[in-house]
Amino acid sequence: MDKEVMELMEEWYRQILRYSRRDQLSLVYSEMSTGTTIHKIVIDNLSSEYHAWPIYSTRDNSKRAWSPSLSGAHSIFEKIKNLKQAENELDSKLKTLMLMNKEVAEKYKPTEPPSGFDPELYLALNKDVADAGVDPVKHFLNFGWIEGRRWR
Repeated sequence: MDKEVMELMEEWYRQILRYSRRDQLSLVYSEMSTGTTIHKIVIDNLSSEYHAWPIYSTRDNSKRAWSPSLSGAHSIFEKIKNLKQAENELDSKLKTLMLMNKEVAEKYKPTEPPSGFDPELYLALNKDVADAGVDPVKHFLNFGWIEGRRWR
């Protein structure tokens, strides 16, 4: 077989595997990228001996297990759309919970550390607080208690 044809077919196959399931699109790209010229046969499909018109489809697509669109892509897009909708709903619920958490935090915020609070132990248990060089009591009262940090 001609070397140019082999190169074109291999490039076309790579394009289909990597990017496209639409072989009619990737063939044109492969033709351009390899510099090979395909000599096309021009046929009038309506009067061609290879085609019988009109074609009627009596298949009931509603009973198919997969999408009637190309390669089942329609069902994939539906799943993506549903996932994005669920993600938006979840984001909304999380924002509501975060606002509720802030309200609860403000209502029950401690004004002094719990009895038995040892600042040195707090720093030993929370290395990032120690590395930041902040006051352990102030950190616990402002952030540590709501973050659930260990203090004993």
